[in-house]
Amino acid sequence: MSFSDSAPSATAFRRALTTLVVGVTAASVAILAPLFPADRAAAQSAQPARSETVAVGAEAGTTNSVSAASLWTARPSILVVPAAPAIVAQAPQPAAVAPAAPTVEHVVRTVVLGDFLSQRDVRIEALARAAAQLKAEHEAAAAAAAAAAAAQAAAAAAAQAAAQAAAQAAAEAAARAAQGFVQRVWTSGFQNEINQCRGAVDVTAVYQVRVIAEHSSCGGSRFPTAAGAIVTITGLDAGRYRVIGVVAHLNGEVNHAEDIPRGYDLLFQTCASGFTDMRFTALQRIG
Repeated sequence: MSFSDSAPSATAFRRALTTLVVGVTAASVAILAPLFPADRAAAQSAQPARSETVAVGAEAGTTNSVSAASLWTARPSILVVPAAPAIVAQAPQPAAVAPAAPTVEHVVRTVVLGDFLSQRDVRIEALARAAAQLKAEHEAAAAAAAAAAAAQAAAAAAAQAAAQAAAQAAAEAAARAAQGFVQRVWTSGFQNEINQCRGAVDVTAVYQVRVIAEHSSCGGSRFPTAAGAIVTITGLDAGRYRVIGVVAHLNGEVNHAEDIPRGYDLLFQTCASGFTDMRFTALQRIG
């Protein structure tokens, strides 16, 4: 047997190299398969199927046609490949319980609830302010009503007082009108008593006629002279009289007591423009 007969042929070498490559590829696939979710069958089906004729028997003439993958798995004695380290599946360690992330529904509910509570607080505050304002307005209205009532009562009291005063004044005016002019005769006598200006003086004893006299400067000028005026005499010769009118103007330097008019209930004498113009007003007693 020659060296050439015992040496492997080029065809056998190529077959062995091909077998080696196919084995390495299959081992790589076996190692990497757990790392990818793809189905191993799909991965294997993706490899191109090749049929090679390899020597499986002692005789060179006997051959079988097998795929590359099946060759590796069927005859591992042809090429020894170091086994890939086994990937030991570890049971998942219990992780620390983390707080559950809020769901969208939870967030929405929280936001809606917070918004509702905020709006409720705003409404409550607004209602409280409105109630306070209403209370203040009510108190102000009550105070204004009380002030208006007090003012109305004061006005009514003032009106009543004014009415009473007016009525009293009217009554007094009516009484004065009924009473007329009031003349006080404080004493009897003549010139000395008249000069004291304390009122009229009865001088009947001197004139021998019922006469009362008063200086014009002491009030005699105010004695009424119009016919029909009412005069009330107080003191001596008291009574009510009606004025008849002026019946004489006498000159004290020329005339005498005999020149004084007679026939009247009472005469009032005053000096109109001095001693030379003595005015006599006649009165008729009516009460």
